[in-house]
Amino acid sequence: MTVRSRAARAVALGGLAAAGALLVGACTVDGTPVSDGSTSTETSASGSEGSTSTPSVTSNGSFRVTAAPGQPKVIVTVIEDLGCPACQKFESIVGPTLDGYADDTEVAIDYKVISFLDRVYPDHYSSRAANASYCVWHSGDGSLSAAQTWRKFQSTTFERQPTEGGPGLTDDELAAIAKQSGAPDVAGCITGGQYANEVSATTDETTDDSEFKGTPTVLVNGKEVTVASAADVKDAVDAARR
Repeated sequence: MTVRSRAARAVALGGLAAAGALLVGACTVDGTPVSDGSTSTETSASGSEGSTSTPSVTSNGSFRVTAAPGQPKVIVTVIEDLGCPACQKFESIVGPTLDGYADDTEVAIDYKVISFLDRVYPDHYSSRAANASYCVWHSGDGSLSAAQTWRKFQSTTFERQPTEGGPGLTDDELAAIAKQSGAPDVAGCITGGQYANEVSATTDETTDDSEFKGTPTVLVNGKEVTVASAADVKDAVDAARR
């Protein structure tokens, strides 16, 4: 299964690391992931298990995790590629903070999963992993608990991210992660590339936007946030509440 990928135009997150700050890095314009050389730490989804809400797919193809009915006061948009080492680093640093908003009725987290890094892997891993992510999301029952199962899949897949330049996780391995995360059986969806067209459309829409710079990208109420630590995201959310 091959999904057409596009290169991004610039670097989304980067700059110099201030004293005590954590440098996230970015995946670059030519599709080559750039790491900062440090080892990412484990992250896991958190929140109120059993809570219900109506996680949805937004008009721009994002997966919305929220406990807020209607229009939330603050929308955090995160654009990621499961094949991007900088996104892995971002999730290890900021993921727990984002998951901490699961019960906050003023905040929604929109995750846009794209696949523009197929050129880095010999087996179109970026697209296959994105398709698997879509499979897990759409297997949910519309509850916040199901969205948190999807977050667990994301976290585990980032933790097991293969080395750039080599083969990615196989479809069977992605299906096993989905099962271990608590999702229904999505093996057929993954191996069949059921959401390949959706992945391609969302990726193209994102990378065709002249304002898109790379992954990971973080926006709070539409304004891009430069992230060196989890505090940067929290500060932006707190400011948007006012």
